[in-house]
Amino acid sequence: MSEAVWIPLADGTRLSARIWRPDGAERVPAILEYLPYRHRDGTWDRDALTHPWFAAHGYGGVRVDLRGSGESDGLLFDEYARQEQDDALEIIAWIARQPWCSGAVGMMGISWGGFNALQLAALRPPALRAIITAAGAGRRARGHCLDRPPALVLRRGRHDGHLLGRVQRVAARRAPPPGAARYHHGVLHR
Repeated sequence: MSEAVWIPLADGTRLSARIWRPDGAERVPAILEYLPYRHRDGTWDRDALTHPWFAAHGYGGVRVDLRGSGESDGLLFDEYARQEQDDALEIIAWIARQPWCSGAVGMMGISWGGFNALQLAALRPPALRAIITAAGAGRRARGHCLDRPPALVLRRGRHDGHLLGRVQRVAARRAPPPGAARYHHGVLHR
């Protein structure tokens, strides 16, 4: 099941989001992807593989456009700004409070999404249990967020291929990736 929603922020800004949930499931962990690349067209094809796969395997997939991007309200002034992190803290708390969510939230991303997942993990919001990041660290992360290590980072180096690209290829075949059940029960359900 997929639905378009508005996530309200404390300052009155509304962020545009799309949520995929498992059919018939009551409370499930959620996986957030938080990007400036318009979910209605910029990442539509990729989202149509990744997030339904998560839903089919017991997760809520949540794809949110950053403030000032896509259909979200507000202005986007810079990449990786403090406002982006503050908004993400509110988004994570909002997701964790939803009646369909178990209270456990993970983040995933490549490049921009991978870096903002690292930034958020360093802030340690209570509901954020895990991140999956690919090609998101680079030189920019040194001294910015990696000096405060996150609770858990699952990362593959660029020479091993992008983990999320692998998830998408697996999603197209509808087979679970290696270790998915272990992470599902051992990380997001704690």
